[in-house]
Amino acid sequence: MSLKLNEALGFLIEQLSKDDMPDQQLQQDAAEISTKLNEELSNINSIFKGTVGDWNQSCFFLPYTTGVPVLYIKMPFDIEAQLVSSEDRWCTFKLKTTVHHPSVQNGYLNGVRLNQLFFIDLMKATDRISQEKLKSGKTYKLRVDFEKIEGVTIFNIKVFEYKHERVERRPAYLYKFSLFINFGKSSDGYTSKSNFFARADSNVLKTQGFVKSNMLGNVEKLTIILNGYLPPQITKIIYGPVDWRPVNNLDDALLLVIKRTIPFMENPEQLSSAYEKLMQFKQSDTVSMKEIRALFGLH
Repeated sequence: MSLKLNEALGFLIEQLSKDDMPDQQLQQDAAEISTKLNEELSNINSIFKGTVGDWNQSCFFLPYTTGVPVLYIKMPFDIEAQLVSSEDRWCTFKLKTTVHHPSVQNGYLNGVRLNQLFFIDLMKATDRISQEKLKSGKTYKLRVDFEKIEGVTIFNIKVFEYKHERVERRPAYLYKFSLFINFGKSSDGYTSKSNFFARADSNVLKTQGFVKSNMLGNVEKLTIILNGYLPPQITKIIYGPVDWRPVNNLDDALLLVIKRTIPFMENPEQLSSAYEKLMQFKQSDTVSMKEIRALFGLH
């Protein structure tokens, strides 16, 4: 059966997703750890207790992540957003408030400080969970780190299982997210970007944002299969200066990412060859599932 490239890649992702489902016990353990994260934030009397949304949204089972979603934080005070600059991709704001809060300095919310405070409390909470045994009888070691891409802080919580009195070398799964902050009753939310904040509507982000995040995660997954591993440049390309708003199809996103990745690779031959073949399928507007599976080495 002849398909368009985007349709064929969509069918391929469906097939891969069925093969990649984690076992039921790991899913249950992950759900329990998600619950414990909020419990421990309360137990340590964190300033973030009772403010964090659904951890499961940012929970991903390896070998693939699916983009960088956001973790919703509901802060119990109001702010006044003051426009700093307006660009094609970002409108940045300063957030003025009269509340006394550890992340407020000189009457303005400090995004860098907010992320630091969240990281400190997250370290405390995960250390406590790492000492607990779950209902399954298993124990997991949680390790927290973060990276900055385009001024946005991306948090990672890697979850390793204890086996035979030692920690496994590869994580069983991970959480990956940036903070998305709501204030008061407004549906507007903000992501800290360097010293300022970028704004988006929460309701739009929860729908469109998840779709984009899922698409970019599938780009990662397909690139790993094509190349044998995920080139480190891809993370910065996907979550860096590319404006993904007009890109709605998986095939367009995959071709764009591969094209931008190849110049930075020491040995780009394998990925370059795959890119040329994908472009042929795109331009001819027809491909069979047999051809697409062969290109990805899935016979």
